[in-house]
Amino acid sequence: GRPVPDPLHPETQQIIFGMLSEIAFRCGSSPAVRGIGIRVNGKIGTCYCSDDDGRRGARLSGYSTWNLEQFKYDTGSLVPTSPPGTAYAWLVGRPSEWESWINWRCLRTRQFWLACRDLVKSYRPDLIFYVQCDLPSETPGTNIEWADGETPYNLLRHHGYDPNLFVHDT
Repeated sequence: GRPVPDPLHPETQQIIFGMLSEIAFRCGSSPAVRGIGIRVNGKIGTCYCSDDDGRRGARLSGYSTWNLEQFKYDTGSLVPTSPPGTAYAWLVGRPSEWESWINWRCLRTRQFWLACRDLVKSYRPDLIFYVQCDLPSETPGTNIEWADGETPYNLLRHHGYDPNLFVHDT
């Protein structure tokens, strides 16, 4: 598949913050603008993506050395950091580590999205930060995890989004 930006990597987040800031600076003071947001799409990005050819689901994305090192630092996991296939096999072979890995990705995504929200609201407190979620993508047939019987909830989590983490956020 084609490479997509890692949504948790600081360089990617700085680009998103920069775009949100520019939009808020240029038009956030207009009463016609009620909110500013991002699109999260399971095929094209701003989350962990599936291949658009349908051969790789989101659960197989996001195994950069940087991500794995951050996960190890935050959790104390012993996951190998290279090569990525080794890390995936190691995590899947240890169900509690796999669950910790998926939870960590979702928590980090939540932190990023809340930082985006706070940035948008810093320009005008009544602005709404929204995330348009096209998960798994606007073409669900490209995601092979459906055919394997994966639950919708876990499918979202594989993309880095756990809706339960946002229940009390506004």
